[in-house]
Amino acid sequence: MGLNHIHNIWVIHLATISEFIIIVLMFYFWDNSIYKKRIMLIIVFLFVVFWVIAKNTFEPFDQLDVYSAIVTQTIYIILAVSLLFKVLNDTQTTLKDDARIWIASGLIIYSAGTLFVVSLFNVVNESMPKLLNVIWYINWILVILVTLFFARGIWCRAAR
Repeated sequence: MGLNHIHNIWVIHLATISEFIIIVLMFYFWDNSIYKKRIMLIIVFLFVVFWVIAKNTFEPFDQLDVYSAIVTQTIYIILAVSLLFKVLNDTQTTLKDDARIWIASGLIIYSAGTLFVVSLFNVVNESMPKLLNVIWYINWILVILVTLFFARGIWCRAAR
């Protein structure tokens, strides 16, 4: 659509906030600690406030949501690493059949792999638009990889 001068970047803004809420809620339901659950709810609330302020000030809908994406991906990495430590410390968990391992690992790979690219998106888009096409292929490779990790996690057997 962008090649036909149809600007649909606003969809990415909406996807960022909805994806963030869904992923943090997923981690919320996986955790047993009341303390961590409250922190996650506070993080969601603060992010929604930040997102609304960003859309009305420094992150308009006609540019990519660089700051929101940086915040979300950083929080994903922190939540996924925290979950991996928790799961790996559990000696009764078979790692290859634990969906949390696969989904958290895929999320770390994708978030860490695209964090730098997303942070420079608007600069690259304005100064080197042809480079953006190459970078976008890297993004799609990471999307395919994270989708495979998520699919593997979904196919894990339920614990008995």
